[in-house]
Amino acid sequence: MQSYKKKKIVHLSSINYYFKIHFILNILYIYIYFIEDFIANNAEITETFVGSLSPQAKSIAAIEYLLFKSDLSSTNTEFVNSQNRRDFLKFSSQFLKEQTDRLQNIWSATGDDYANTFINNTSSGIQGSFNRYFNGLHNLVDTGKVTKVGKPAGLENSAVINPELTQAYFSNTSLDIIKANMESIEKAYYNPSGLGINDYVFSIIGNNDLNDLVQIKINEVKAAVDSVPGNLYDAVITHPTEVENLHTKLEELRILFAVDLQSILSIVITSTDNDGD
Repeated sequence: MQSYKKKKIVHLSSINYYFKIHFILNILYIYIYFIEDFIANNAEITETFVGSLSPQAKSIAAIEYLLFKSDLSSTNTEFVNSQNRRDFLKFSSQFLKEQTDRLQNIWSATGDDYANTFINNTSSGIQGSFNRYFNGLHNLVDTGKVTKVGKPAGLENSAVINPELTQAYFSNTSLDIIKANMESIEKAYYNPSGLGINDYVFSIIGNNDLNDLVQIKINEVKAAVDSVPGNLYDAVITHPTEVENLHTKLEELRILFAVDLQSILSIVITSTDNDGD
């Protein structure tokens, strides 16, 4: 189960937004009732049956539910006592492996080699690779602010607090994922291995004032994550001040990308539904 948590966080911190496969793998919300119904009311669970199901029933979030829905002892007992539950987990995990293999093949030089296509894309505007790259970072911040924090905490369109809208709450990794997202943005922006967005910004404005501000705001988001006691599922009710501060810090970082950097870099910000990583 600890291995699951590490893989989930790594996947979510490095996710790219422009392939449908990512949304298939990383749907935030699942149909718990249907998963339990499938397990309880089928004579057997087969690979064909699981393959026919909606991604909501077999995504990373679905696997998280199966592994972390109860305490360790109860979960083990459920798996020991149910061949269907074991098979549902097995074939859902197999589906996940197949999709990640497809994704790797898309980027690999020995597969579709999209990495080379992406690097050599000379299109401008919304179809340009840099525009897409930048939007991926902006959308990651926006989704964190709106979907991962704002909606469950009642800080977006509705004032209703709903802890069950928090991401990965069964495994208590919601905050870990947000922090990993920030670390991914930091690496993507500053690129310790070569030229980064910061270098591009410097080449245009001739100083690092904005780059330094981006770093400050990223650090503030990470500090805000650390200041939330316990897990986000409980904190949206028990520590609303700390959660609201995290929401505010994410918005401040988002504005830097959506306004200041967007203007300097002539980026076309594309909309997101805020429901994926």
